[in-house]
Amino acid sequence: HPLALPEPGGLLVRRPFEAQLLAGRGHWREVILKAAKKDFMTSTEGAFEEERFEAWTSNAPYMFRLSERVVKREMTKIVKMARSAPKGQQTVSLSAEQKALLLAFNAYSEQWQEVLLVTDYAGPNKPAEAVVINRPLSKGLTPQLAALVYGGQKAVEALANQGGPKALGQGFFDFSEAFKDAAVYLGGPEGQAEPGTLVHGNSEVFEKAATGGDCGELSGGSRIYLGSGPGGKVAASEAIRESRVDSQQKAENNAVLGYRLFVGKRRWGPGELEREVAQGCWQCAAVARPVALKQCLGLPKPLWHEVMELIGGDHEQLSKFELVRRNDLQDDDDGDEEEE
Repeated sequence: HPLALPEPGGLLVRRPFEAQLLAGRGHWREVILKAAKKDFMTSTEGAFEEERFEAWTSNAPYMFRLSERVVKREMTKIVKMARSAPKGQQTVSLSAEQKALLLAFNAYSEQWQEVLLVTDYAGPNKPAEAVVINRPLSKGLTPQLAALVYGGQKAVEALANQGGPKALGQGFFDFSEAFKDAAVYLGGPEGQAEPGTLVHGNSEVFEKAATGGDCGELSGGSRIYLGSGPGGKVAASEAIRESRVDSQQKAENNAVLGYRLFVGKRRWGPGELEREVAQGCWQCAAVARPVALKQCLGLPKPLWHEVMELIGGDHEQLSKFELVRRNDLQDDDDGDEEEE
């Protein structure tokens, strides 16, 4: 279900750019509403009625298409300005609103359909962290990638300079063996030289690692556990190793795909995440634990679409719009190939 603010163990779901402009407050939302009012007055007779206009703008499919139309129009203007600039001119004179639109669109392009698991959030005006859970980086760990996840860039350098995995100690050797077939995800652009993040739902591993301070529960009762230190990774390695010689049932519970590994994360300074939420970039959501822990490998439906449909309401509509748009783009590509 949707949330007004982030919470540890909850999700942040990237809205489509058109929906972001509608959900936020600012110049471009007013431009879209002005276009909606023009359509409304054209299709109705008589004086403007606020109540009828509110009903008109509550039509999610119409408003999304209208926002899409406005964005296309404004981007076309900017491109024409760039093309008509004098030869040799390095910059184009844009209004403050046009610059803001371009910056927002560039940020959206880098975060397209991201789903984030919030790993640290202590309330408004505090720093926050999250990991992107639907960007697979690798299926299987090379020694270098295992070193990066285990101990960060320092471990990678030690691996190269000190003669192989055993130079980093038995803990790393056990980790690299246990997780050699694991999936690794790109958690975000920040902190990529730091030790990777381990997320899982194994309470036994949590209890073992928590005594050393290397593992914590994201929120009380969530049963989603987080660790960046070696203690949590070693405890998980032991659980995986034991599962290979134990019963089939326990093997399923402790299988390597029951653990999620991340390189990097997203970080926000005090107030930054709340500002992005207010601008409509992210939909905050609480979801069932299995969704947050799901591996994003070969899914029949991309995780972003699954989460948007679970949130329901207009979010389910947005998922359908994005699917239609993707199919339209694919049809255009196919058409171009046929013409060639």
